Amino acid sequence: MLKQLQMGLRAFLLVASKIWSFICYVIRKQFRAVIQHQTIRYDVLPLSPLSKHRLSLVRKKILVLDLDETLIHSQHDGVVRQMVKPGTPPDFVLKVTIDRHPVRFFVHKRPHVDYF
Repeated sequence: MLKQLQMGLRAFLLVASKIWSFICYVIRKQFRAVIQHQTIRYDVLPLSPLSKHRLSLVRKKILVLDLDETLIHSQHDGVVRQMVKPGTPPDFVLKVTIDRHPVRFFVHKRPHVDYF
């Protein structure tokens, strides 16, 4: 009976030490991952009085990136695939230069985008 109890205790301690080793391994691995990333700190420079005054006169702007084209849809003049009904006039046209070539983008607003 005593021998079985000792064997059971040894088995338990062996399993417990394996689990503890695994936990320590995972913690060390996570700690290494955290150490590899460094925090970037930017110096905060105070604004000049002129800049403060100019900023107080205008409203803050909001930048909305519409990566999945839920707010607007645009296509340039070389695209054959039509996502908008043919003959629908664009809401506005952007003229840009890409690699020294002029390209026109036809922009169509999605319905109710002005309420967004």
